[in-house]
Amino acid sequence: MTLKLATLIFAGLAAMTFCAAPAQARTDVVSYSPVSKDGAIAEGKTLIDLRYKGECSTGSMVVHNALRCSNARFFRLDPCFRDPSRKASVLCLYSPWDTRLRRLKVKGKISSKYSASPGTAWAIELATGDRCTLTTGGTRGFDDAKPERIAAYNCTSILLWGLPDRSASDWTIWASERDFTDLPYPSRLEHKVNVKTAWVGAALR
Repeated sequence: MTLKLATLIFAGLAAMTFCAAPAQARTDVVSYSPVSKDGAIAEGKTLIDLRYKGECSTGSMVVHNALRCSNARFFRLDPCFRDPSRKASVLCLYSPWDTRLRRLKVKGKISSKYSASPGTAWAIELATGDRCTLTTGGTRGFDDAKPERIAAYNCTSILLWGLPDRSASDWTIWASERDFTDLPYPSRLEHKVNVKTAWVGAALR
């Protein structure tokens, strides 16, 4: 085999290898509601009727058109979704994978004013398997002037900073491992992680 022929064969194999490279994974964006328009409860949920009535005077911080509610026992129930089967009731849960769906009887006016922006990623699952929910209370970071350094999501074994970068089909977000020797937060951003699934709330009007 001549050197010229060997070079051509190698170049061809290299081109085939390049073309066969797997495409970058795409973040799966799920539009989610725990209840359908006809009042059917999502599969896998246990419905719990809360004993005390509550109030829903403002919009959810994490789901557009959803509600932020409270009662004598629960200081914060967010998000809550209108219950199509009962006029003065809402259905509340803390995450899409929360198996308990809490039905709250509401006293007074129900308002979703000032709810989260459309398309807000309420919950995310990372490529590492970690699941996180957008915080519904006060949060802080180690540089308030930079939104990417605010701990916007609650996770169990990892810290996420800011909101997901959606500039590509495969979303990413800054993350660092929890380090309880360096409280309240680690001193630097560690790395970007891929977002496997993002849940966007789909509240009924």
